[in-house]
Amino acid sequence: MALVAKLDASTGNITCGTVDGVTLATLYAAVRSHDHVLSGYTGYYEPVMTLYDSAGGTTFQIGDSGGSGSTGRVATATDKHRHAAAGSPPLASDVETLGAAGSAKTDDTITIDSATGDVVCDLINTIAPEVLYAEFDDHYHSMMGSPADYELAALRPKNSTTYKYFHTASDSSGTDPHWEEVTTNKGTHGHAIGNLSLAAYDAGSGGGSGDAGEPKFAIRSATGNLETKRDVNGIDVSAFWTKYLAHILHAVTGATVNAAQSNAQVHGVTTGDFYVEATSGVWRLAYLRRLAHSHSGSGIIVATPS
Repeated sequence: MALVAKLDASTGNITCGTVDGVTLATLYAAVRSHDHVLSGYTGYYEPVMTLYDSAGGTTFQIGDSGGSGSTGRVATATDKHRHAAAGSPPLASDVETLGAAGSAKTDDTITIDSATGDVVCDLINTIAPEVLYAEFDDHYHSMMGSPADYELAALRPKNSTTYKYFHTASDSSGTDPHWEEVTTNKGTHGHAIGNLSLAAYDAGSGGGSGDAGEPKFAIRSATGNLETKRDVNGIDVSAFWTKYLAHILHAVTGATVNAAQSNAQVHGVTTGDFYVEATSGVWRLAYLRRLAHSHSGSGIIVATPS
């Protein structure tokens, strides 16, 4: 009869088929080289943007639709936005950094607890389950790719719902003035990945709670598959495999690289005129200024390992 399983008392090593239905070599390879598909969005950024004139001033002649009540007022707009994970290439997790594993036992002994089915050995199929579980516990991932660019809507700066009309003209001399709202054009911007990463996964305890039934320990003669009712070196191998397949609890930490400060020029909604009266008789170009900003990874979704 061919050898299907071996308990080597001289080395403390076990050689067998599957362990509680799990191929240890497959689990070992999966733990040490897996990725996660990422979806969702970065965190939101909601700045209050201020309108500046070309000389750096922040007050303009702003009044109601007919210009009544116009005086030097500050104008602002808000821009709440986020970026999808589906950039080009999309955000994805990179190969993981393993947790601190320690080292396997070298006792040269094998013990099997008849009451529980717990097995203690040095290696099983050349692998120490407790070392592999320690590598799985607290492992984390770097990230690669980039968030998608975002097309910002046209924005209309204003002082309030009443005072949102500017005195615009076709040139710096104030030719053909009108009272109207002003707007920016649409614009697209993006961010590099920055230091976004997947934080350590807390796997918790690797021990099993014990299964009912008998026998507590068996090696099937036809296959060499080992079956226990509890643990090998304190690790419930079947529960380990299930936990690996389902693990998603990597918090996304860090933030994207800043998008630099940017200025969006405004123009009249109805006339298209670019010059705005800053102080009485002084007409200047005007720009809605977005300060440099980044995004957290708070809205990114981590899928099961692939």
